Amino acid sequence: MLVIGEAPGPDEDKVGVPFVGRAGKFLRECLSKVGFENPYFTNAVACFPKSSIPGSGFRAPRQEEIQACSSRLNWIIENIAPRSGAVLLV
Repeated sequence: MLVIGEAPGPDEDKVGVPFVGRAGKFLRECLSKVGFENPYFTNAVACFPKSSIPGSGFRAPRQEEIQACSSRLNWIIENIAPRSGAVLLV
């Protein structure tokens, strides 16, 4: 299974691994319970999109950020998804 998220959160940005924050751990646990033991996790954009508004933290990635990472994501989809059997967008 290939799991694609929107963007890394602050926890993921710190360690460089997608879906390791609280919600990511919960998702991993849920997928494991239904039989997906080793899903491949990635995001549409590779970097945490920080807000320019002080104190607001996260924001949705901008179109140009998604475009900048599109070749990376396309490579992952073309090379990982066929072997994984399923794609989950979260």
